[in-house]
Amino acid sequence: MPDKPTKWTDSIAEEAPSDEHSVRELYDEFAAQYDETLDEWQYSAPAVVARYLSQHVQVDRPVLDAGCGTGLTGAALSAAGYRHITGTDLSPVSAAKARESAHYDQVLVLNLSDALPFDSASFGGAICVGVFSYIPDLEPVLRELLRVVESGGVLVFTQRDDFYRERGNAKLFDELQSNGDFERLIETDARPYLPGNPNFSDHIGVRYFMWQKR
Repeated sequence: MPDKPTKWTDSIAEEAPSDEHSVRELYDEFAAQYDETLDEWQYSAPAVVARYLSQHVQVDRPVLDAGCGTGLTGAALSAAGYRHITGTDLSPVSAAKARESAHYDQVLVLNLSDALPFDSASFGGAICVGVFSYIPDLEPVLRELLRVVESGGVLVFTQRDDFYRERGNAKLFDELQSNGDFERLIETDARPYLPGNPNFSDHIGVRYFMWQKR
């Protein structure tokens, strides 16, 4: 197996970059080895999120995979029975691999910090897995993801436990809920994230969230 890029491994374990150019460059560089490496690191988040989504969204409904990467989440959604999946990613190289996976109806290259090119209530559900590490200001992104989900649909996402605490996400989520647009169905404590990666192992966990739009 080729050596894994040290730059990528170090950056995700310490302080993930947040500027668009650096994140795109990071994942363009790593796309060729991403799937194999994440399997070695025992990455289970896509399967967990697909399972949560299936509790509330029928498999014939369209689903948005925001920050789809190379298509690991699309594969998990397909395995759960979903047939109409739209993917987006910041990395053109990763997006190309996701298209090749044949799990998606379409894959768009875009920045989640910008307005999404979808009508309101376009999707039965949306997922965002392993992405929010790179977005310090989550409020506009979460609002936009909720906008494109239909009433009764769900948004399922992950956040690293260390960033959840350091960035005050609990307070932000309370503030977002105050307008009554969604119900918080699931908010886990820290769970194993990349147990096969020594930089994460028992040191950095992941939290899962599921919000249902009213």
